[in-house]
Amino acid sequence: MNIIKIAPAHKLQLKVFGHHIFLSEEDKKYYQIAYESWKQVWQDVQQQEMGLKETSFYSDEFTRQDHIIALFDRDNCVGIAFMREIDLDLNCIKEDSSFRFWPKTQLLSLNKKQNRIVIATSFTITPQYRRGEIEWKTLFLSLYLDYFSQLQTSIMVTAARKVKSNEKLCYQLGAKPLMRNVPFTTKSGSYIENEIADLLYWEKNTLSLLDKYLQYLRNQVWSSFLKEKHYDKILSA
Repeated sequence: MNIIKIAPAHKLQLKVFGHHIFLSEEDKKYYQIAYESWKQVWQDVQQQEMGLKETSFYSDEFTRQDHIIALFDRDNCVGIAFMREIDLDLNCIKEDSSFRFWPKTQLLSLNKKQNRIVIATSFTITPQYRRGEIEWKTLFLSLYLDYFSQLQTSIMVTAARKVKSNEKLCYQLGAKPLMRNVPFTTKSGSYIENEIADLLYWEKNTLSLLDKYLQYLRNQVWSSFLKEKHYDKILSA
């Protein structure tokens, strides 16, 4: 296990989870921590910010993802975000709930650029890491983009919620707009008051962070992740 010590208070480790049946015993623990952290945040978002009073919260939105990227500080989850790789040449994929508020013209335009894309969803920073001496949100998104750079797919799209100014950070880290100020809807088709999003995309880039210390942390955590990934390959060979 490669853990980056940045101060006595922090020990950072990046983990990426695929299908749960392939998890190691150690990763099962972290997978569950990531799930509970994600669930807590998004239950609060739905109930307190979006005004949705649904009582049921199912895990399949978490477990169905191709890639679950999570940054840990010891056993605490700093951030979680998802990636799914899809093929837009399949019409059924265009009807995925992730595209429920995407205009069809935008989907067709995107399909002309590339048929295989990554959908980025549920970018999450846990409450205890939203303040502090480190810009955790920037650090985690940069590591998330580092992981995207390793995939075969060359375009990644997302809907960035503007109520949290997420779109501003996305643009700072190389995202380009597809459509701005799109009304946000639930899976049942209901519009949520004051919830709008920018539809945007990334192409692979090597954009460095302006903050040199954050860039240093990014490099350290990412290098440690690659080393552990290489070591796991050797063990499984």
